[in-house]
Amino acid sequence: MMYHVWQPLLANVAVIAVFISFWTSIQSWLERAAPRKVDAVFGSLCGGTGLAVMTMPFEIVPGVFFDLRSVVIILAAFFAGPVGGFIAGAMTGAFRIYMGGVGTIPGLVSIAIGVALGIFMNWQRRNTVNCFRDVLDVAFAAAGLSLMTMLTLPTALHGAIFEHVALPAGTLIFTSLILAGSAIVHENRRRDIARANEIYGAVMDALPDCLNAKDSQGRFLVANPATARLMGATDRDALIGKSDSDFYDAITASGFRKDEDRIIRWGVAETLEQRFVQNNGEVAWLSTLKVPFPSSDGREVGIITHNRDITRHKQLEINLAETQARLSDALAHMADGLVMFDGDAKLVYCNDRFRQMFSLPDTTMLAGTTLTAILRKAVEHFNIVLPDGMTKAEWMALELDKVARLESTQFQLEDGRWFQNRHAAVRDGAWLTVSCDITEGKRSERALMDLNARLEVLARTDGLTGLSNRKTFDDKLYAEFARSRRHGSKLGLMLIDVDRFKAFNDIYGHPEGDTCLKSVADCLKIVAKRPSDIAARYGGEEFVAIFPEVDEAGMQLIADQFQQSIRDLKRAHVGSEKGIATVSTGVAIMGADADLRGPADFLRLADEALYRAKGAGRDCVRIAETPLLISDTDEASHRAS
Repeated sequence: MMYHVWQPLLANVAVIAVFISFWTSIQSWLERAAPRKVDAVFGSLCGGTGLAVMTMPFEIVPGVFFDLRSVVIILAAFFAGPVGGFIAGAMTGAFRIYMGGVGTIPGLVSIAIGVALGIFMNWQRRNTVNCFRDVLDVAFAAAGLSLMTMLTLPTALHGAIFEHVALPAGTLIFTSLILAGSAIVHENRRRDIARANEIYGAVMDALPDCLNAKDSQGRFLVANPATARLMGATDRDALIGKSDSDFYDAITASGFRKDEDRIIRWGVAETLEQRFVQNNGEVAWLSTLKVPFPSSDGREVGIITHNRDITRHKQLEINLAETQARLSDALAHMADGLVMFDGDAKLVYCNDRFRQMFSLPDTTMLAGTTLTAILRKAVEHFNIVLPDGMTKAEWMALELDKVARLESTQFQLEDGRWFQNRHAAVRDGAWLTVSCDITEGKRSERALMDLNARLEVLARTDGLTGLSNRKTFDDKLYAEFARSRRHGSKLGLMLIDVDRFKAFNDIYGHPEGDTCLKSVADCLKIVAKRPSDIAARYGGEEFVAIFPEVDEAGMQLIADQFQQSIRDLKRAHVGSEKGIATVSTGVAIMGADADLRGPADFLRLADEALYRAKGAGRDCVRIAETPLLISDTDEASHRAS
């Protein structure tokens, strides 16, 4: 009896084994198919296998059969989810109905329970079925449920079932699920590992950085194409079994090997920067991560290396360091002081020249010091020449405002030095201030202003006598004439000529004549002594003077004093009937009622008076009669008479 039970059941196991073998062989064909299609194919194969085992059942009693259909149904639902479970269940269920018999209902119940169990276990494990523990769980559950399903058979059969079928059936179901599930899990794992290896290989091949692994002796075990390019090998296969000494000089290879030995010995990953000379003679830099990897017993047996070529970056870094060093030297030795403040008006940088210029305490110019604190120290430390009426606090406030507006400022110290601060905005609200010592420039500027002032005086002064020249006189006459006309005030004009001056030059010579003219000018300066008066050399031996706010009596007195001062010089002049040097003076006086069209008319009156003085024997004063304005009535009366 036992032989007849085991024989068909073992045949069922053989069918299942053939199914597993077939499935693992065709999985590679289904790699690119959609997951649901793969599940449907798996469910269909499980259903077909279920039909096969159902054709080799063990008949417990007439009309009651037993087989391993539940194994393939559970496998379908467990590995392929609802899609595979329903397909396998539908196929085996339909065939069971077709077969008929007393075990139809229990058979359908068994199929339904198998589908439900597989789907539940699939959901419970969130489709993570590549685990032997999951297979063990589902095998135990399936064996238990198969025994429970037998209880649905008629009660009269229970004794025979549990005596002859229960143990071998439960054992075969449990064993079949373990073997079949483990085979599928193992194959899935193998495929996952193969797929992962393909991905890792593709990543390694595509990686622009060097990635390789070496054994404890420094021999390459695996390497990507980038490593081969770096080493100068034809391809990565040419690296396998070789070491750095096969590609680099002894010193370079020894240095690399020393680093690797240290990392393997200590068992700690390390990142290095490695400098070496390539075969073409060029210097290269690598950023290298070396990670030791152990064997199964925990011993460090090799090292994984990741290299990144940082030659360009390193060169830029070296160039930047050199540039920064040069810039620091330039800033330290520049002729001007330089400071930088951030957006919060706190000191960021100060060069040595700035400290030397102002001799501020070192604690004042520390990074982080505010501009307000620096200005306060500067005001306390230096004697700044403040604008008239301005306090130190007001000066500080003004400087802060100018800085905020990036406006250039100048200030002077009591020791005579001048400084100029120029500001320039940079990023994030920060700014630079360049402080220049402009003392020499200020001195040159002052000297230039003084020179210009002297030149202006010379341009408006007669070089021989020191009086104003003709142009200055013309400008002054025009201005004073307009002012007198505008305000109705008096204006006196005196025109002077040295008597017989040509004869004086002929007798005594031009140098003596120049001395004579200087003496006349000195006398004229004495009478034209008010700030508003102006005396000028009109040309040759002629002089002229303007006296604002002077009436006729005043002009007569001035002219007489001038005449007398010339006589008092007693400068001999044998060519003159007077025996001494004398002058003739013509005076014109303008008031509000004067009928004069302009300065030329006024000057003409003085010239006419001078002509009359010469006609009267020289060495005398004559005052011109100024024409008066007359009204329309007076003019009509004059015409009638």
